[in-house]
Amino acid sequence: NEGLEEIGNSAFEYCSIKDLQFPSTLRKLRPYAFYHNKMEELLVPVGIDSLASRSLTSKYLKKIEWQEPYSQEYEYSSGPFSGSDSLHTIVLAEGVKTLGSYLFAQLESLDTLVISASVSSIHKNTFYASDKMKTVTAYGDDYYTLLTDIDQTVETLLLPDLKTAKYIDFRQYKNLKKLDIRHVESMDQNILGGLSKLTELVLPYVGSGNKNLATDEK
Repeated sequence: NEGLEEIGNSAFEYCSIKDLQFPSTLRKLRPYAFYHNKMEELLVPVGIDSLASRSLTSKYLKKIEWQEPYSQEYEYSSGPFSGSDSLHTIVLAEGVKTLGSYLFAQLESLDTLVISASVSSIHKNTFYASDKMKTVTAYGDDYYTLLTDIDQTVETLLLPDLKTAKYIDFRQYKNLKKLDIRHVESMDQNILGGLSKLTELVLPYVGSGNKNLATDEK
């Protein structure tokens, strides 16, 4: 109901809720508030200031769309979704700016991440122990400062807005198989050297006007 600002400890723990919609007035979820319910998708809207430890953990949860601009910091293994073993996709919507430590920690099935252009800061431990990340789509032109904790597992990296690929070392993505930088206008030499697993590379179309792509011709 509109007007509700806080939901208490274990208020709906082990219920069978499949469709969870938060009122615009809600500001706080206490620990285990909706622990192990049955929702498969979840929208976390603007306005929720505090999501306590495992307040939204569910073995049924598969996808989260996160809209809250600023998230709080968490201690290890105490994130609001920790232990949601079926969660495979997180979408950081336009308007999201910063993500705190351990927010999406210990999600063993998480393999797909979408980052909007508005995101400016992701704590190095935001995705701690969520080590199955395979596909990342990052909008905007400043993605490379955001992914320091998950680069070792990413296989597909889609950067549809990237214009300048300078000072970026893609070689940190040891398992990268596909890279899409279809709108890049300039790039340094040897930024892809040594990526032995890279099999698919999407560059600008011929005639697109991008004449500054560095090459290392032999």
